[in-house]
Amino acid sequence: MKYFLFICFISLIFSKLDFNLKKVRKELLDRHNLYRRRHQAPNLQSLPALEKIAQSYSEKLLSLGYLIHSGNTYNGNYIGENLYFGYNVKNLGTKPVDAWYEEIKDYDFSKSEFTSRTGHFTQVVWKNSRKLGCGVACTDTAYCYITCNYYPGGNYLGQFKTNVLPLSDISLEEDEFMEEEETDEPETDSKREDEYVKKQKEIINNSKLEIFRKSILDKHNYYRSLHQVDYLERDSTLEKIAQNAAEQMIEIDNFYFSKEKYNGEAIGQNIFWFFGSFTGEKIANMWYESGSSYDYNDPKYKSDYGEFTQMIWKNTKKIGCGYACNGNECYGLCTYYPPGNFMNQFKENVLPKK
Repeated sequence: MKYFLFICFISLIFSKLDFNLKKVRKELLDRHNLYRRRHQAPNLQSLPALEKIAQSYSEKLLSLGYLIHSGNTYNGNYIGENLYFGYNVKNLGTKPVDAWYEEIKDYDFSKSEFTSRTGHFTQVVWKNSRKLGCGVACTDTAYCYITCNYYPGGNYLGQFKTNVLPLSDISLEEDEFMEEEETDEPETDSKREDEYVKKQKEIINNSKLEIFRKSILDKHNYYRSLHQVDYLERDSTLEKIAQNAAEQMIEIDNFYFSKEKYNGEAIGQNIFWFFGSFTGEKIANMWYESGSSYDYNDPKYKSDYGEFTQMIWKNTKKIGCGYACNGNECYGLCTYYPPGNFMNQFKENVLPKK
């Protein structure tokens, strides 16, 4: 219930967003080509078939409520894909591309290789990509999902040096155009309104972790009730362990299982990675759905559904969760005590639904 109220609060803060899809697509294309010229890459051209794919997927993301790559293809071939999510986006045709391009600060041209921190930038300027199709889907409360698809797709291993070229000399006119485009937006909100929205965003950000922890706990306990096992209780020590591990993962930009112990004993751990917005409920649902292949007639551990079995493990009593983000990229996990997934204990701990 508290999570539902949180969503309603967001709806009150942001006004309805109206936009012209054709105009936004043209702006997205132009912004891509502005950056591509800086890196000696040919202009992209719009492709209606890619636009249709991207629009359909943006609408799907809107219904899902979080970012996850599609794996879509065009004529059976791989396509590149950049995703963006934002609230009250005033520059739909420029802000996503600017955000993707900003990753250039982390790209090492001397190494010319893929990293998860720079994959959006490298796809934007990938020399061999020739076609672009973008889709935009927004709610009436002004949060939007944007998908841009590229053909041929970029980010192929071993091809970065020839496709991600260093900055070339750009004309003064282009610099002036860039500056004008970024500052030519009419100010529709007063300073007081801007400060109000800023303050509300700070309040939301400060409460996000607590909302996440309550939400994921509630969803765990809902699923546990379906499987005839007792509710889990939050534990501050486990939450601290989980948060420390999440911050370590975001620092190394990779998965990491905590080596910390709870009162000197081992703990269970479920890990997740997300790009974009997520909720505790969605993470719990994702883990639980992995149990669709669990065979109660052959109870045993498999990595395919280890998150599911830990969630509903009867002997587990306590939980602690945390997450950390760098921009839109987030790592998180839940820790459990006593841990689950012990060999030869699945039959008495992973019970079927009532």
